[in-house]
Amino acid sequence: MHETPKSSVAEIVEATYQTESRLVFASLVRLLRDFDLAEEAMHEAFTAALEKWPLEGVPKKPHAWLVLTGRFKAIDTLRRRDRFSEMVPEVAARVESLEE
Repeated sequence: MHETPKSSVAEIVEATYQTESRLVFASLVRLLRDFDLAEEAMHEAFTAALEKWPLEGVPKKPHAWLVLTGRFKAIDTLRRRDRFSEMVPEVAARVESLEE
């Protein structure tokens, strides 16, 4: 892939969003089984496209790239949630100790 001007990539991403976002969302819902997570992941994937496609070029299969990127973004989100959930008891204990 080669570098593409940002303005034309933004137009390509916009056009891809208009034509593919419903399909990307549906694919992510099927993979993730969570509407909210799928929507968040889809938007993060399109944001990543705006950042990466000008540097790497527009992929041959934008839909597949967006679904795969969205999947990875969702995995990152789930990992952050798990870490946060694990930290809650520790943080609560620290807050309680400060109150004493």
